[in-house]
Amino acid sequence: VQLCESALVDEQCEVLNVRHRNAQYAGRASAELYTLVFFRGNAKEVDARVVKVREKGVIVFIPKYGIEGALVGDATERLELFDTCRVKIEVKQEGQSRQEHLVLSLVA
Repeated sequence: VQLCESALVDEQCEVLNVRHRNAQYAGRASAELYTLVFFRGNAKEVDARVVKVREKGVIVFIPKYGIEGALVGDATERLELFDTCRVKIEVKQEGQSRQEHLVLSLVA
């Protein structure tokens, strides 16, 4: 009797894990969609903080909107960890599918 109940519990746990994972994906996709809708046609210049330094650029965090993204290019070479910089946030369409993406660029 214990073996049957154990298999049933395992099956139920697997179902719950799948539902939880799908709910997390839906929440993330929803947040990304509303962020794109907010910034579509409404570019903003805001302060950002450098949280990671990479070879080809930096990762910045924008506390006002809770957004984290990458900045690449030669201008980012002078930035160091925890520096504050000015960033432009805008939505651009890329590729043949014309899919929209949030683009961060360093303001000189």
